[in-house]
Amino acid sequence: MLESFIDKIVVLASMLPTQIIGVKNLESCYLYCSPNFAELLGSSVEDIVGKHDMFINDANSTLRICEDQQIIATRRALPFMHIDKIKGKLKPLTFIKSPIIDSSSNQVIGILCQAFDFATLNPAQQILNTYQSLNLEQQQNQELPHLSKREKQIVFLFLANLNSTEMVEVIYQMEGKKLRKGTIDCVFTDQLFPKFQVYNRQALYAKLVQLGYNRLIPNEMLPKQTMALDTHTIY
Repeated sequence: MLESFIDKIVVLASMLPTQIIGVKNLESCYLYCSPNFAELLGSSVEDIVGKHDMFINDANSTLRICEDQQIIATRRALPFMHIDKIKGKLKPLTFIKSPIIDSSSNQVIGILCQAFDFATLNPAQQILNTYQSLNLEQQQNQELPHLSKREKQIVFLFLANLNSTEMVEVIYQMEGKKLRKGTIDCVFTDQLFPKFQVYNRQALYAKLVQLGYNRLIPNEMLPKQTMALDTHTIY
């Protein structure tokens, strides 16, 4: 049944050569990938097919297998953001993984993977970012505060509109280290407020955006991350 499904995907990929498609078995081994899939990942079809992950020696491989098991267990499609080193540069990609279900047995028999360049900003936001980039060039002589790894994490999560309790959970999922909410609060009041010369979170948020931190991702977080993306409801 899975072989028949792959045959149809091959035909689809030949008709729509821009499609970025891969098919995995239940052991997370790639059975098929479209040529465009391989090109996007800076690899070859031969290097990807037969492996559990296109970055087989990367620590993220274990996380990808966990994602696949989640797809199999929940029997529903989920989007993920992967950040990998491709051609010497860190590249964010959006992956949508879907279960392949045998209609006769109602069993999951494989996983369909579709990849997309991570480009979610609308034109207006891109214009604002360009304008901000020009402002940042004018501010290059202004020395930014030195931030610790933990401070960088909290700034990043704060700009993603997470509260202290949510930050505790995210950091636990990333590091397996359970912090107290009070610890996060102290980082704000005792470390970030003095460094940015503000007195509350609202002022800190405005100052961080002014300095361009909303356009920065901490380097320490990137190589280790694979993030499930929230789906949106149309209203």
